[in-house]
Amino acid sequence: MNYDFVNVCREELKLCGIHEGEAVAILSSDAEGELLGHAGAFMQAAKELGALPYHVRVPATRGKGAATWEVGTTPLTGHAPAMAALKEAALVIDLVFMLFSKEQLEIPASASTPPSPSTATPTSRAAGTTGRRASCSPAPTRTASTGP
Repeated sequence: MNYDFVNVCREELKLCGIHEGEAVAILSSDAEGELLGHAGAFMQAAKELGALPYHVRVPATRGKGAATWEVGTTPLTGHAPAMAALKEAALVIDLVFMLFSKEQLEIPASASTPPSPSTATPTSRAAGTTGRRASCSPAPTRTASTGP
């Protein structure tokens, strides 16, 4: 594992406001050449921060002959169980490029109202009640996905 990249990922998670006990979902696909090293680095970085990371890995194509890179269509299209898992996270690290997709809009729209500071607990934040469901990237500018 490239620990220099783990350090970059940890700093990015800090910039995204991730704290101990919060759920961090890492979304990837089984496409050839997939960014599994990126997924592993974000997983390690989240663990080092005391977060609760999990990896959602979906098939690169949905059905026979489906194109992965059609604008607005992602490996999440029609995959309700994966979407449900992502909606539970405080933060989604997007390695499948959900840009311009219905799923990109649906995940943060499912966020509930943040609890007041007096009632916020690691458990309530991990359950996705922070209202901070967005994607961050390790690049200097924030985008909806993490590039190679």
